[in-house]
Amino acid sequence: MATIISRRYEVIGQLGQGGMGVVYKVRHTALETILALKVLPAYLLENQDIVTRFTREARVMARLNHPNIVRVFDIERDESLNLYYFVMECIEGETLGQYVRKKGPLPLPEIVAIGKQVASALGYAHNHNPPIIHRDIKPSNIMIEARSNRVVVMDFGIAKELDDMNSTKTGAVIGTLKYASPEQLRHEPLEGSADVYSLGMVLYEMYAGKQFFAGLDENAVLGKVLYDAQENAPRFDRPAPAAFVELVTKAIAKTRAQRYQRMADLLRDLEACQVREHQEELKAQDSEKQGRELEKERQLQAQVQESRAQAAQEGAAEWAATLFQQGLAREERARRSLREHSFTAAQQAHREAIALFGQAREEAQKAVSLRKAERVRHEVATAKAEAKHYGAQERARSFYGRGLSLEAQAEDLWERQSYTQAAQLYNEAIRFFAEAREFAYRETLREETEVARTDAATARQRSEDAQKQAEQVGQISDHARVETEPSPKILPPPLGQTTRQSVMGRWAGRAAMLIGIGVVSAAVIWFVALRQESPLHIPTPEVKVSPPSTTTRVSSMPKPAPTELPPSLSLPVPEKEQSFSVVTRPDVTESLRLGQFFQDRGQYDEAIRELEEAKGRDPDNTDIITALKRVRSAKEAEAKLNRSP
Repeated sequence: MATIISRRYEVIGQLGQGGMGVVYKVRHTALETILALKVLPAYLLENQDIVTRFTREARVMARLNHPNIVRVFDIERDESLNLYYFVMECIEGETLGQYVRKKGPLPLPEIVAIGKQVASALGYAHNHNPPIIHRDIKPSNIMIEARSNRVVVMDFGIAKELDDMNSTKTGAVIGTLKYASPEQLRHEPLEGSADVYSLGMVLYEMYAGKQFFAGLDENAVLGKVLYDAQENAPRFDRPAPAAFVELVTKAIAKTRAQRYQRMADLLRDLEACQVREHQEELKAQDSEKQGRELEKERQLQAQVQESRAQAAQEGAAEWAATLFQQGLAREERARRSLREHSFTAAQQAHREAIALFGQAREEAQKAVSLRKAERVRHEVATAKAEAKHYGAQERARSFYGRGLSLEAQAEDLWERQSYTQAAQLYNEAIRFFAEAREFAYRETLREETEVARTDAATARQRSEDAQKQAEQVGQISDHARVETEPSPKILPPPLGQTTRQSVMGRWAGRAAMLIGIGVVSAAVIWFVALRQESPLHIPTPEVKVSPPSTTTRVSSMPKPAPTELPPSLSLPVPEKEQSFSVVTRPDVTESLRLGQFFQDRGQYDEAIRELEEAKGRDPDNTDIITALKRVRSAKEAEAKLNRSP
């Protein structure tokens, strides 16, 4: 069953224990509030001096009303339990000593914040009427509230009222040696500077993470404080601001005259130290910020240089001169802002320069693309006109039709100002028109070759007929002469007349045969000369033959200009054509070339579709069948390659 003191304070647990009593955590049974209750143990009740000091502490603390001093609400004695106690607020948290041991050396802003609250509380007590000196300031008597980080000064058990001269017996040392001032150890009259000394030792311990006299026993501490003439000089293991070192040095000075005389003076320097720390922190932040800004500037400068170089490479100085010059002007403005340490303005100018150089690059690219597209567009018109001149609409319908389709797509892109894509399609159209022209030219040659062969055969037949007629004329002449010869009585014809007629007939037949042979030879020489030349560079034949035909001949047409085409578009003339036996129809040959054209570009479906159409027109053509097998094999091989990991 829980202990209840004075029938209203239920004990929850023990909070701590000291030389002057035990502190319990209790609950007020009527008010349902949590409080702290300090009890003087029963074995100390016989010591009247201790009882007096205990009740005196309660009265002193009850008179102090400060947010950084623990508040006392009541003092009473429980007769049934035979104990004295007083009730105060319960501080949920930990002592400063526990906090430093847990965290180690504290940062200066936190030290200043804790020191200011303790100094404010002690200054309030010193200015009380009568003034009150704590005389036992140390980390274990300073609490840090967990919820609010409020610092609270505890345990005024040995506090001295300056008008109470009998509160300390002669020869009694009250306080903790390592934090007590020299005058307190000498039992001299005390002033507020004694608490200044103790607070200085606490400030040192918070920054260093250890006591000023760490490692020394009581005798060594007494010797250092009372008999060593050298002043206390704080030494820290980590760098410390000069203002803070000066403050601690002055607070723990052994001589009262060199120490802060009032707690208000220490509090003022603590606040100044905080201001300096804040200024140094701001300066460090400014320096760090300046470093970040400089790094941003370096990055922006690199981006500007890269953007300017790209714009210049695209010819922006020529094709987008206004934008390019504006970018250069923004870049120069950024340099001036940097010299004036105006980083914001410099960054803004650099960003504007990057944007302007980017616009200039785009304008230059657009202008160059337009120029190229215009040139290729003109070349398309020329290539189409040449193909049309050679009759490609009829002789090379597939190539010519694809060229027209590509030209129409390119024109649509031209209208939408997509000049780069339009130029690509224009180039494709040029290749198709050139192939159509070459194919039409070849078909014209083939047709004229057929005409030449027919004319040569006709000429040879006419020559043979002429020779036969000449021979028949000679035979008839000789036979008529024999049958109509007069009798011996009639005079014979002149000597050599019969021989002369026979010779004339024979020469006439020979002349006709030579003329026919000459015509046939000329036609053959002209045809062979045409076929032995490159299919794309056919010279005008030197032998002129004028067979009885009114058809316009290829020899009288201008030769196509040499065109650089893919090897797949320049098929050699079949050997069968060289022997004057054309076995492949023109549309089939065109389909074979289109199939090879699509296969070389990996468009296997297009090639198969074209060859299938050709096979439908000529089912028994072995060339088409072979080409189909080749395209299908290539398609299957590529599909297997794509499926392999």
